[in-house]
Parts: sequence; structure tokens; C-alpha cells
Amino acid sequence: MRRTVLMLAATALAAAGLALAAHARPAEANFPGSPGRIAYTLFDGKDYEIFTTKPDGSGRVQLTHNDVYDDNPAYSPSGDRIAYTRYDGKDYEIFTVNIDGSDYRMVTDTAVDEYSPDYSPDGGRIVYSAYDGSDYEIFTVKPDGSDTRRVTDNAVSENEPVYSPGGGRIAYTAPYGIEDYEIFTVNTDGSGARRVTDSNNARNEAAPHWGSR
Repeated sequence: MRRTVLMLAATALAAAGLALAAHARPAEANFPGSPGRIAYTLFDGKDYEIFTTKPDGSGRVQLTHNDVYDDNPAYSPSGDRIAYTRYDGKDYEIFTVNIDGSDYRMVTDTAVDEYSPDYSPDGGRIVYSAYDGSDYEIFTVKPDGSDTRRVTDNAVSENEPVYSPGGGRIAYTAPYGIEDYEIFTVNTDGSGARRVTDSNNARNEAAPHWGSR
């Protein structure tokens, strides 16, 4: 994500104090894909859909065609599939799709909301943020929907998870102090959580990304 618009449930966001809007926000992009295409979210007049385009803006392709919200696109390392968030009629779930728009697959299927997917560097797992009944926590799952693992477990909301280039750690956004959001990292097994930024309640940090070097 990546970006800060996760379309999180309004009540949970109000409690958390993180401004992540579900509507009327800029398109979101994920780059690069194969062969060098950019995936992004676009409002088509009735809802948000997933598109890709060449870096020069030509060759736009619409991947999703429905009457629900599709958001948070993230390329697989091989570039042949895209993970994204979809509203399935009752809550938000993680889906994947081929880059030509074929072969939709539902990855998560629960009674709660899941957001902000990101592939591990080897493509073997997808990390995401999910509501656990009290707040949002970080989970990982295989792309086929099996072997769900919980990474964080505490009394605050963790959002916008992204894998490190080596796949051993995850960066994310979480509250720290009063009305302050910071960047943290954690091992994929949930150990070794560390706070990366420290703004001393002066400002909020969000939307972490790992560089390759």
C-alpha cells in the first residue's frame, strides 16, 4: 500500500484515528509488473476497479469488471498475478488475478475485513492487515488461501504491511503514543518488533516501502 487508503471499517478507523478514506481519494499504483506495467486503482463512475498501463501511459487494460470495490493492487514477484482487496458483498477480502484479467481467485474468506496485500519476495506468501474483532493485526497466508499465520497480536491496529526484500521482516504502520502513528518492523514469525520512526507525537508516518538496497 503502498498508500494510506485501506478502506478500513469506519468505526475502527475513528477509534484508531488514522485517516484512511474509502471514497474520493487519489488512484493508487503499484510498480513494476511484467513487462514493466503499472497497476493502479481507478474510479469508473460507480466503483473502483483495477487497471494496468505502460509507464508512458499507453496500453491501458482493465482487469476487474464488477459492481464492487477493488483496491490495493500489488504485483507478485514474477509479475504474472496481482493481489488486491475486493468487497465481496459482506466484507473486504483478498483476491488475486492474472495480469490479463483472467482467473480470479479468492485468497481469504472470513467474516471480517482484510486489506492491503503484499507478496513475499519468493511469491510464496501474502501479507495483509485484518480485523480481529477489536483492532487490525498483521497476518500472512499462502496465495491458495491455506496456512494463515498471525504475525502481530496486541491492543493496537497495525496497517499497510510490506515485506522486506529478503522476506524475513515486515514493515507496517501502527499507533504509538497519543494521536501519533509510526513505522515499525517485525520478523515474519511475529518476534523482534522494532519502532523505526520517532516523531515524538509531532506528526504521523505512514505508507512504508522497502528499497532493494
